[in-house]
Formats: sequence, C-alpha cells, structure tokens
Amino acid sequence: NESASDCSFDHGLCHWKVNTGYGNLHWIWHSPGEEHYQPLSLPSGQSYIYVLKPANDGVKSKTIFESPPLYTQDIYTVMLQFDLIIEGYLVDTLIIESIDDVLGVREVYTASPVNLPQKQWVTRTVKMNPGASSYQIRFIAYSNMNSKSSSASVVAIDNISITDELSQSIMVGIGAGSAGAFLIVILAGILYGVYRNSVRRKQEAEEIKIENEIKDIAISSPVDYTGIHRNTTITNDIASNV
Repeated sequence: NESASDCSFDHGLCHWKVNTGYGNLHWIWHSPGEEHYQPLSLPSGQSYIYVLKPANDGVKSKTIFESPPLYTQDIYTVMLQFDLIIEGYLVDTLIIESIDDVLGVREVYTASPVNLPQKQWVTRTVKMNPGASSYQIRFIAYSNMNSKSSSASVVAIDNISITDELSQSIMVGIGAGSAGAFLIVILAGILYGVYRNSVRRKQEAEEIKIENEIKDIAISSPVDYTGIHRNTTITNDIASNV
C-alpha cells in the first residue's frame, strides 16, 4: 500500500510525476526485475527513480520529479526522508524545493557529487515548514556541465517518506500528560500524608501543653486540707463558747 508520502517505488511512481525541464535528462522508474537495464554499478534488485546522463552527452539539462498535493498542519514541521546515490559527476546538482500558495517556491536541500560519497546509498532527512496546509515537493536534477565523460552519470532516489510532526507531538503530549497526571496523583498523596502527620503532631503537642499547664497550676497552688479542717474546728470552738 504505497502512497505519495511513503513510496519505495516497488509498484510505480506513487502518484508522483515527471515534469519536463530542458535538455536530455529525464527521471526514469527502475523496476526491480532483473531483465531491466541496470543504471547503477551496484548489483541490485531493488526499485527506484533515477536520472541518467550518458557519457557522450554534453548538453546542459534539467528534469523535475514532483509530488501530488500533500497536506499538513500549518504550524508543524514536515520531515522528508529519502535514500540517495550518486555515480559520476555529470549530474552535478540535486535540489529539493517546497512549494505552497503562501511562501511560494523555496529551496530546502541541495546536494552535489562533491559533497556526497560515490556509489553508496545514503539516507538524508530534510525538515520543512510549509506556509499552508497544502504543499508540494520537487526533486530537481541538473547537469550544468557541457563537457563529456568517459562514463555515464546517475542520480537515484528511493524510499521516500514524508511525515507530519503533528502526530509525533500528539503522542508525546499524551504520554507526557499521562505521566504528569500520575505524578500529580502521587505528589498529592504524599502531601496529604505530610499534612495529616503535621496535624496529628500539632494536636499531640497541644494536648501535652495543656497537660503541663494543668500540672503547673497544681504545683504552684497546693490545697492544704489540714488547714481547712483546723479553721473549721476553731470556728466551732468559738461558737460553742458563746
């Protein structure tokens, strides 16, 4: 189930299309079948899209490989990932453009044979911020050299993957929210326990304080039961004498 945003070219161009630029360059679909022409020197049964510049072609050329309309949330980053291989130097520039109705055409990636390894598949990731919810992507191959070479030059693209950071942000947000809620519950339980211990300690301290105050009063104001009895006896004696 390949789509324009997830394409390994196993069953065609995934709704991408080739637009004519100028000169003799063209994007060509390579089927995985062994009976097809093999543009790369590496033995491979895989499928991909490629540009071939013949050894005896000295014409300056340009060819465009363009996506159908793609859709995203305006405020989120779009991640474009793809595999790339370059053989030779006659196809000297590969440019990726992002196109939308707000920001227009913007160049988001440039590569050339001088800054990439030869005859080796490499994976590249490009971040883009479309200015509108609908946008397109273009791979543009150039041959700006009018010289010839003893061998052909090839640029090939495979495994295009376009993802919207929105889904990743939502999942991260949900995960962070759940973890945050769990931590809040734990923290609330801890704080409640601390509060209950504090209240209990205060109550115990208050009870001890009251008990000590009662003891202090009892010690500082003793009751002399003998004296009370003696005074009563004297009073009675006086009353009897009268």
